[in-house]
Amino acid sequence: MIIIDNHAHIFPYLGGNSEYALKDLQMLYAQKLISDHHEPTRKLDTYEIVNNETLWNKIKPGPEGRYEVNFKAGNFGKYEWTKDGISYCKQYMPVSLQNMVAPPELLIAQMNFAGISKSVLQHSHIYGKLNIHYYNAIKKYPNRFIGLFQIDEALAYTEDQIIEAEYCVNKLNLKGVYFEFGGLFKGGYKNKASDKIYNNFWSIIEKLTIPIYFGIESRNYIKQINEIYKILEKYPNLIVVITLGLPFQFAFQEDEIIIPEIIKELLLHYQVYLEIAYPISIGREYEYPYRKSQILIENLYNFFGPSRLIWGSDIPNVERYCTYKQSLSYLKNYCSFLSLKDKELILGKNVLKLFETSM
Repeated sequence: MIIIDNHAHIFPYLGGNSEYALKDLQMLYAQKLISDHHEPTRKLDTYEIVNNETLWNKIKPGPEGRYEVNFKAGNFGKYEWTKDGISYCKQYMPVSLQNMVAPPELLIAQMNFAGISKSVLQHSHIYGKLNIHYYNAIKKYPNRFIGLFQIDEALAYTEDQIIEAEYCVNKLNLKGVYFEFGGLFKGGYKNKASDKIYNNFWSIIEKLTIPIYFGIESRNYIKQINEIYKILEKYPNLIVVITLGLPFQFAFQEDEIIIPEIIKELLLHYQVYLEIAYPISIGREYEYPYRKSQILIENLYNFFGPSRLIWGSDIPNVERYCTYKQSLSYLKNYCSFLSLKDKELILGKNVLKLFETSM
């Protein structure tokens, strides 16, 4: 069985500025994401959980809401900051990520140990601007990685960003685009991704015949899923992956599983795939082998079949909660309702189909 991880990351030092032209832009993105992240804020010295907002003014969603708190990447997986003389942190990465760096060789070593042939390199602005970084990694290890690219979502409709997208596909040979709804904060959420101003961008992506990986903010999940639907109404040939899939809070209602109607509409009528990556999203509340997630996966499988489901891990982040092997084995070894043929699709062949037009 060829196993492909649909959700992996490599990155240089997270406290740097990567390929961004503007100094401190990576830390701006990171501070916004960490301010919204579900891991609790803790005091740095005692690791005690505290319930106070110290990173972002919630009534100012754009960059103007940022608090000046000397936000930085620390060590051992933590982001750190100081407000009113007290130092705080969030454990965003696993403790084992000592220096907040994940080179391609680390991912390959993890893949080899877990029995994974290839990985899709996803993005998020918290890791930095990495289009050239991915190009270089793929050039060095062409058989191990499939690379996506990311642009400035708040300005995706501009000529500069459209040129960047075409350059990433035609020159850097990256195979898909990662579009992060959270990146729209940089423009104060003034424009929506489905607004007319974005039509040219989506038209270009459709012509490039590359998949779009949508990174969705959990607190705005249904709202942003509806945005995807509005985009697909205009550009029905787009190929879409919903990263991290269907969250628990929208599926489990009083212990009954309810698949939202908008998810049914997307998967049944468009080229839309759900990523299955539950250890990273529920690992803080549930223990391996995540029995409750297997119930949800079975329901998704029964409704959509195996051809619209894709396994991903979110390595190295997932090791906050379990090993890389376990992020695969909870599905591969414990979902007994899946046949071998089903597993071949979910664990690899569906990803190959995604990229067959661009490889």
